[in-house]
Amino acid sequence: MLFAPLWLASSSACRCDAPVAPRSLQLTSTHTQAPPDSAPDAQGWGRAAGVRYLEMIRGAADRSQPLPMVVMIHGLGDRPRPELMDIVDVGVPARIIMPQAPTPIGDGYSWFPYVVGGNDPQALARGIGAAELQLSEALRVLRSSRPTLGRPIVAGFSQGGMLSFALALRHPEQLALAFPISGTLPPPMWPTDKAAGRSWPPIRALHGSADHVVPIDGTRALIARLRELGYDATLREFPGVDHFVTAEMQAATHATLSEAVAAQY
Repeated sequence: MLFAPLWLASSSACRCDAPVAPRSLQLTSTHTQAPPDSAPDAQGWGRAAGVRYLEMIRGAADRSQPLPMVVMIHGLGDRPRPELMDIVDVGVPARIIMPQAPTPIGDGYSWFPYVVGGNDPQALARGIGAAELQLSEALRVLRSSRPTLGRPIVAGFSQGGMLSFALALRHPEQLALAFPISGTLPPPMWPTDKAAGRSWPPIRALHGSADHVVPIDGTRALIARLRELGYDATLREFPGVDHFVTAEMQAATHATLSEAVAAQY
């Protein structure tokens, strides 16, 4: 899933794959010990639970103000970039957090190994699970250290979409909304029930029907299972769209995130 630019403002379809994509990616992290946590520097780069992130403020506000938090999780081969926050031009101030995956690959980073065209479900579940645990701890640290209105909103493309699903199902109390784009989860990570007494965030998924990298059939089945169990989960399909984000998908993303951010005030 070498799908670099997710949220780029454009009037045409936005390609989200890198120019050269190996079919199988055998990735191992180069980090043996997480660097210490740090508050954002002058450019907005900081660390939380060992996860490097870029913090940007959208609207007329500064970092010291309580703000809604939108966490944008990049796909494999991408990285946090200031221009990605353009999709969150919601008319009210918001704190945009863009975490960076730990493993370098090409000009970007990877959250876990992924094989285009075939993955062992157990191995993929382990990779997603490890990344999700690290991200959930980073979100806990960020929410406690950054003045935040409501609960964080999580959105992500491809690998980021998979992690958005995983965070919503494994750490539901942390989130106000999960917005996976072109993501899924392997069956070993599917829930078997819906625990009562917990606060489950809505899941609003987008996916191209012609996606050859993360096939939509798995996402359809996952959403169907979630709905059977009583989760508030929907899937909006985009006919004929492969593994990239079209202008129509960008508009849908902007509308959903705008509504979710405004609801935090």
